Amino acid sequence: MQIGMITGACTTFAGVAITSIVQLIRTKSEEKRAYAAQLLGRKLDALSTLYDALVHCHSALNFYGNCPPHTHDEYRQKVESKVESFRRAWALAFIYLGKCKEATSKAIGAFNQASMAVFLHLPQEEIPKVLKGSYADLKGVREVDWKGLSEAYQAGVACLEKMLNPKSLERFSSFD
Repeated sequence: MQIGMITGACTTFAGVAITSIVQLIRTKSEEKRAYAAQLLGRKLDALSTLYDALVHCHSALNFYGNCPPHTHDEYRQKVESKVESFRRAWALAFIYLGKCKEATSKAIGAFNQASMAVFLHLPQEEIPKVLKGSYADLKGVREVDWKGLSEAYQAGVACLEKMLNPKSLERFSSFD
């Protein structure tokens, strides 16, 4: 009789211990998954925002490089704000960029050059006096480097697309 009670108690204790261990392992696994999901979410948000800013900035520079704005305010709202949005998105995504740092850095340089060229095509009365004599006569600064802008944009897009659509996810995108 005592052996039966001891065996029953041991069995109950073993069951409780195993259940507790399994629950602890499950909880730790869920914590890791939640942490990874949060980090992955932040990374994807930052990279998506950067991609969006890259496309919008390029679009604005492409348009206003061909049809310059008429006022300094229009330049600030339509061009400078897009370049600044790209810079901000780049700064936030920088820690996640890895191999894309070089490509996106070149895009910043190309966007800065194009932005300055668009700015210098404002009517003379719209360009602040301090800049009129310093940059306006330099052809290399005054003209958009279309080839450099296009190459930097394409490299940035290609690199970010690879990061946002990794090969490891291709198996989930096809439901054949």
